Amino acid sequence: MNYLVASVLTIFAFPCLATTLTEQFSRMDLNQDGVLSESEFLQGMQSAQEKQKSEISDTVIDTISDPEKEEVISTVVSQAKKNLPYKIDNTTTWTDIYAQGSEVHYVYNIDMDTSVLPAGQLENLKPMLKNQICPVIIPSMCKSVREVVLKKGIALMMHYQDKTGTELTSCYITDADCE
Repeated sequence: MNYLVASVLTIFAFPCLATTLTEQFSRMDLNQDGVLSESEFLQGMQSAQEKQKSEISDTVIDTISDPEKEEVISTVVSQAKKNLPYKIDNTTTWTDIYAQGSEVHYVYNIDMDTSVLPAGQLENLKPMLKNQICPVIIPSMCKSVREVVLKKGIALMMHYQDKTGTELTSCYITDADCE
């Protein structure tokens, strides 16, 4: 599960690391084996964070105007859509990204069919997934894209669906979650 989460997190940080998703993965794949290990991911995120700190002045970034938010969101969505669908690992595929107001929504499909689960088991699975995924994603996103996206008043929402489109869990992140 940690490898899955680490792989998923890699996708979220793409705006701060490279102009294209392919370039980002290439930069983070230190041994160039075509697979991002958890340690490569962590090193890549740390490197990106250090780069961001050196590029951003010491002043706090305030929430930007709505037209500026729309421009940032539009850029994030249009750049990401060029690379979709994107297979993250053996069970997870990033299938969509879209804007909704001042939010960027990421949609991931997990190769799992929950319709075969016994009655009630899906409802037990949903909070378990949320409790495992969101606590890992939120601090990682705060470290990787806070300055670039969250401090600008843009929220992130990650949706995890099974292969039938049934939502398994979601994680909502704002700058306030980074405090």
